[in-house]
Amino acid sequence: IYLESIHKPLEKDHPFVMWPTLFNEIGQKTGITFDVAPNMKKWMGEAGFVNVVEKIVRVAVGKWPKERKQKELGVWNQVRLDTGLRDFTERRMRNVLNVS
Repeated sequence: IYLESIHKPLEKDHPFVMWPTLFNEIGQKTGITFDVAPNMKKWMGEAGFVNVVEKIVRVAVGKWPKERKQKELGVWNQVRLDTGLRDFTERRMRNVLNVS
């Protein structure tokens, strides 16, 4: 998961900037690939899917968008990150990187 702002660059020590680097390290130590997005189109073709089209979509995090549907998606995306990412991240950092 790569999170960035199109309005203001995130600082290098921001958790959203540090997260992909940490998970690349965790993936190398465990043999698990967490950065799957760059390979999905290729993997789908290898699995037999034809005419695979890759589309990169920017999705808001939070309720800042003005358009109603984007605002709703942003709120749900924030909830998903707030509730799921912490446990997923902490467990792997603790077990693989020995971060307490």
